[in-house]
Amino acid sequence: MQMDEFLDAYDDLKANEEARIDCASNEIIRTLELISTNGTKLDLSSQITDIDNSALQGNENASAYELKDLHVRLQEELLSAEEVEERLETTNRNISERMDDLVQKMKQFENIDTLKSETELKRQQSRKEFENVLPETEQYCQRLLEKLAQKKSSLENSDEYIKVSN
Repeated sequence: MQMDEFLDAYDDLKANEEARIDCASNEIIRTLELISTNGTKLDLSSQITDIDNSALQGNENASAYELKDLHVRLQEELLSAEEVEERLETTNRNISERMDDLVQKMKQFENIDTLKSETELKRQQSRKEFENVLPETEQYCQRLLEKLAQKKSSLENSDEYIKVSN
């Protein structure tokens, strides 16, 4: 009975799983696009720095104040870059986890076809066994009903039973 219900619901389950996989695939694509966009923004922001390159090239005319200011700006950019790197690593880990989940779901979905064929085979075997046992069971049941009818008839013809039943 459960196998029949499973087989009847299989197409719906398959469609639902395919829809979930499509949804997850779209989510992965969207996340990868966001990562790409963030990477592009990071590249652009690193190109648009207002650092005085003359101070970086070892200009001997740079004052202590300019060097200190340059040092502070470089520290701020380093902190900002570290934060961006941490966010990207977190995003990368999340994407990896999502991908692993999707791969696992896909494997499970692939196993549904195997499970369906195995279940169908078991159902057919059970049906054959049932068809083999059914005639013998029906004959046994018929013999029991005949014995019951005989016992009932002999009881109804018995004087003691007639006295007790009245």
